[in-house]
Amino acid sequence: EHNASLKAARAGLQAAAGAVGGEAAGPRPSLAIQGSGTLVVNEDTNTQSIGLGLNQQIDLWGKMDLQLRQAVLSLAAQRAAYREQANSLLARAERLFWQGTVTRQKLALYDSLVEQRTKDLELARKRYDLGAVPRLDVVRAQVQLEKVRAQRSTIQAELRDILAGMRELVGNTEFVRPSREVEPPALPQSLREGTIDGNPALRRAEVALQATSVDRELAALGMRPTLSANLSYTAASNAALSSEGDILLALDLTVPLYDGGRTKNAAERARHLQRQAEQNLAQARHTLRRQLEEADNRWEKAIALEHSRSEEVRLAREELRITRLRYNTGVGSQADLLDARREEEAARSSYLDVLQEMHLSLVSLREVQGRYAADLPEER
Repeated sequence: EHNASLKAARAGLQAAAGAVGGEAAGPRPSLAIQGSGTLVVNEDTNTQSIGLGLNQQIDLWGKMDLQLRQAVLSLAAQRAAYREQANSLLARAERLFWQGTVTRQKLALYDSLVEQRTKDLELARKRYDLGAVPRLDVVRAQVQLEKVRAQRSTIQAELRDILAGMRELVGNTEFVRPSREVEPPALPQSLREGTIDGNPALRRAEVALQATSVDRELAALGMRPTLSANLSYTAASNAALSSEGDILLALDLTVPLYDGGRTKNAAERARHLQRQAEQNLAQARHTLRRQLEEADNRWEKAIALEHSRSEEVRLAREELRITRLRYNTGVGSQADLLDARREEEAARSSYLDVLQEMHLSLVSLREVQGRYAADLPEER
């Protein structure tokens, strides 16, 4: 609602709508007060008259209808461009949301790790003071604590960047911070069976092709005759040839004979632009089909990884539990415990990355299918 780029796009839509209104008024007659005055210098005489004039352009070849259709297509192109921009912006917003959600969860993970490493360091120092472990165990515990602190600082910086991006999107106003727990999503049936037909980029390319067809028809009318009519009523006059109350009808027919090749060049240009629009539409379809396939493959890959990563987390937690028990009873070594902790941390972090990838792949599917634009209210 407050995004600056979307505000600008909506203003462009309003301007295009005004242009349609202007073209729609073209076939209508115009009414004006007409006044004239003439001075004959060598006879020192002058005449004046005032009246009403009704002017009407007579559309012999349907040119006005084509111009109106051209303006309507221009508005449709503006609307498609606006929806394409909104589709992309809302997809970016949801990507940032899930990135922020996962990053906050990672931050909570590393907060707990810092707390745990601090307790481990205190325990190592106590055991060292009692002579149960060598000085090396204390050093290793200090190293592990500093490592997780550094990783937590990196994640905090990433979260600040994500929140800054969210503030930019919403126009620097208040917004809800992503805070819920991320869970494995399911693929909605509508996305599973979706196509690219609703993508606004495809719609924009289709409208562009229709517009070039109209441009080509208009260019072909460049050398056609034009006809206009004027009906005037003289309200007052001092001229000898006209008097008060006269009604005059005038027809103006213009038959072009030569325009320096302007019409021919315009028709040739329109023909090439139409071919370009055809190729752009074909390329847009090809690109969107490829993006849809890539997003679907991305989802399938994330689904497979989620199963394996969740199993890794379960096994890593069990290994850490056993290794900690062995270490506390004096059977296992500190090196084994540190390795088990690193494996468990990596497994939990990787699992969060997979959950984020699952959500981002769904965002890609929605974006390429134009679902974000479909949820927008129709701009008028």
